[in-house]
Parts: sequence; structure tokens; C-alpha cells
Amino acid sequence: MADLPDAQRTLVARRLRVLEAAMRYPPLPTGGAAKAILAWWRQGGGLMALGDAPPGRRQHFWIQPWPGWALAIPAGLFRLAAQMRVPVYVYFCTLTRHGHRHIRVEPPILSDQPLELAQHFAALFGNALQQDPAAWHFWPALAALRPDAAVR
Repeated sequence: MADLPDAQRTLVARRLRVLEAAMRYPPLPTGGAAKAILAWWRQGGGLMALGDAPPGRRQHFWIQPWPGWALAIPAGLFRLAAQMRVPVYVYFCTLTRHGHRHIRVEPPILSDQPLELAQHFAALFGNALQQDPAAWHFWPALAALRPDAAVR
């Protein structure tokens, strides 16, 4: 998070506090936490992650939400989900025209191919961006998701 602008870092910190209050336990930081994630999954736990977060220096997949548009997304959780054969549910949170939050959870996908999981995410993500581009909270960090910003 240190490589994000101050305003974006503040928004991420606020989101983590809200998640902690809602879940009644602190969110598990996923960067470099593979052992903790695997232990949690083996205990039957679930994990909510931001698939659209800037990958920073972490390994990443290139996804194309639509033709001519490439974004870098973190690859680690897709790889772990494929390795452990954990079903992946993609969810979206939007605001209704009355200001209420709406959560849409897509049917799960199960695959032992991380790239297949990432491509599934990309297709759903692209549709969501086309339907409601104002709902995406990472527009300010777009430069960090673009090909010239990611570490190759």
C-alpha cells in the first residue's frame, strides 16, 4: 500500500476498518500471506480479496476486460485457489440510484488453472465496468494497473 497516493491509501485503510467491523476480525493481508491463507482454507474459512487491486511488485496476470484494454491484477490468490481447488465467487458492490449498496455475487467457478480463474474474473469485471463505470473505486489508481506501471 505504500506505493499508493495518500488519498488512495486513506480510502483503502477506511475500507479495511469497515471490513473488520463487519467481519468481527481483522482482514488478513494477502501479500506474502500464502501460508496463513492455506491454513485458513484448511480450517474451512473463506477469503474475500480484491482481484482488481494494483499488484505493485507482486506477480500478476494481464487481463483484458475488453479488447484493447489490458490491466495487471495480482496472480497469487488465483494460483492458490487453483492449487487448493477452492471455488471462486466473484462479487460486485454498487450503489443504487437511491444511495443503497447492492451486492451481486456471481456463481462460483472451480478450476485448477489460475489463468482460467483470472480470465473468468476479467470477463465479469469488464461487464461490470461497462454497466456501471462509476462504481469502480480504483479509477484513481488506474496508472498502477496499466502495462507500463507493472513490474514485468
